[in-house]
Amino acid sequence: MIRTWGFQAVSGSAQPFFGDNLTAAFSNLQQSNGFYYVSVAKAANYQYGDRIILGYGGSNPTNCLLVEGVDTTHNILSCASEGNAVLSNWNNNTQIALSIVCYSIVVTLLSGASNSLWIGSDSTVTTTPGTGSGFFEIGKVSAGTPQIPFTWIGGAPSGANPLRTTEGWVIGTAGTDKFSTAALIL
Repeated sequence: MIRTWGFQAVSGSAQPFFGDNLTAAFSNLQQSNGFYYVSVAKAANYQYGDRIILGYGGSNPTNCLLVEGVDTTHNILSCASEGNAVLSNWNNNTQIALSIVCYSIVVTLLSGASNSLWIGSDSTVTTTPGTGSGFFEIGKVSAGTPQIPFTWIGGAPSGANPLRTTEGWVIGTAGTDKFSTAALIL
């Protein structure tokens, strides 16, 4: 199976491969139906059974939630706390990351981009070579030129999914540049 997040805008800040932001503050009060509601930009990106991490990349402890329902009309996820852990409140625009297992991850910069995209292992990735966690640059190419994507292969035996979609981060210069990500799941 292939999971993609479609084309994402480069924000100018480090962002997870499969990232999103809360579009409304998250309350740690469980609803009467037993779920917590998470407002996201595009609920259609999520599926039942997905694991998401609220506050990913921040300095505070994160919350892990399991997606139990997807409302694409209102862009709301109905979630359960993983392991019934106590949850924190989160402000609007808090970073979210999809955290599912996969065999490989492919990241591509849209051709015609005005700047390069840098891949890193955590939220310290920068656009300056030799600083932060950056280890791979996807160079810009002119519009219509095929782009060579970054592919992170787990290298495990057939049938295994040794990576998580939270394994890496990207950063580029904010503007009109976009990138796409895909997770290949065995």
